[in-house]
Amino acid sequence: MEPEKIKNLDELIKKYHGEDVQIVDKKMTYLTAPGENYLSDIFKLDVTIKNKNGNESIEHYVAKSILIKPEMSTEISVEIFKNEILFYTTVIPTIRQFAKEHGLQDKDVFPELIAARLNLDHTDKPDENAVLILENLVEKGYTNTDRHKSFDLDGVKLILSDLAVFHAIPLAMKIQNPKLFEENIIKNCGLPPPPGKRDDEMNPSSQSQPPKNDKMKPPNLLPLFIEVAKEDIFCRNYIDKLEKFIADMEKKMHEKFRSKPDYSSPFATLCHNDMWVNNTMQLSEQGKFVKNKFVDFQMCNVNELFSDLIFFLFSSVDLVTLENHFDYLIMFYHEWFIKILEKCKCDVGPYAYNKFMLKLNEAIPSSFLQIMIMNFTVIYAKKGEVGGPFGKKEFTSSESHPIAKKKFLFLFRKMIENEWI
Repeated sequence: MEPEKIKNLDELIKKYHGEDVQIVDKKMTYLTAPGENYLSDIFKLDVTIKNKNGNESIEHYVAKSILIKPEMSTEISVEIFKNEILFYTTVIPTIRQFAKEHGLQDKDVFPELIAARLNLDHTDKPDENAVLILENLVEKGYTNTDRHKSFDLDGVKLILSDLAVFHAIPLAMKIQNPKLFEENIIKNCGLPPPPGKRDDEMNPSSQSQPPKNDKMKPPNLLPLFIEVAKEDIFCRNYIDKLEKFIADMEKKMHEKFRSKPDYSSPFATLCHNDMWVNNTMQLSEQGKFVKNKFVDFQMCNVNELFSDLIFFLFSSVDLVTLENHFDYLIMFYHEWFIKILEKCKCDVGPYAYNKFMLKLNEAIPSSFLQIMIMNFTVIYAKKGEVGGPFGKKEFTSSESHPIAKKKFLFLFRKMIENEWI
């Protein structure tokens, strides 16, 4: 959708500022470059407003609209976009109210919603006219950290403390008010079926097969993994184990996207499901991060919190920090997680560190493939090039970013040494 084609923009803006204001001017420009966003078009929106006293001001927003690509199912595009609109209109207000009731209103990690719309027909079915308008965090001093540099120790501690808040407050809600959690959280966030999968095909006995879409298939990185592993004196001894492990993970990953999360797990809570450096923004003072906001909630669902924690650590923390402080960072997150649950008057016995680590160790191998696909094809892809599901399908060691390779070797070595595989 081109900027000028967002219809009835004045109407949306007036819902926030009031009907007695006049929209004097609007300016929209594309905000993201190729390779930086895959699921929506994002625009910088500057609106000049005149109030009833004749005073003018320029308001700065971010507008998001559905990204339609020939290689992506339109159904998936609109459902993912609806997921984010529901997150802003229902999930965030529910979390904020619960946090306020427990004295945690200062722990807010969300941008402010200005306006949202699913369509022009006032139904619950999103279409190409769906729009989400948010505060412009850049205008308030927030920036993205360079995805090739990732977070150092101080930076990752800020993000992990906020991630613990993001997980713990909805979990406390699940414990204390399961009906509210189900009605306002579970029912308003969740991924759509995989591309080509209709509801009747979700029955395992069905013989129907989804139509093939080669452009949406993830790249086959096993040859790359083998090539990189052979370059390491330790990992080259475990090539056979690597091949079997990747085959098992591909099967489990396929099944994971076709099954419902286990809401009964003690650690099942609201998850971002795409928690990496580009989906966080930081405010700095005197060269140090002091505040963080999470963005892009299109993929949010209810799942075990480990998927967010593991994915973030291995995708968005610099290698030196990972190698020197990995165990400490896990403990740091857990301490914050427990602290928030205690403030919400929850029994923290089921979340003791030994129980937490047992589940974490089980979860790390199942996240390996997703992390490495992200590292090689998106995070450490060449800037300005489209990666991910729409990029190239074959990679070699010589053309891969050295940090992506080092992170692969670090995690694979750790899984061998800890006998996680």
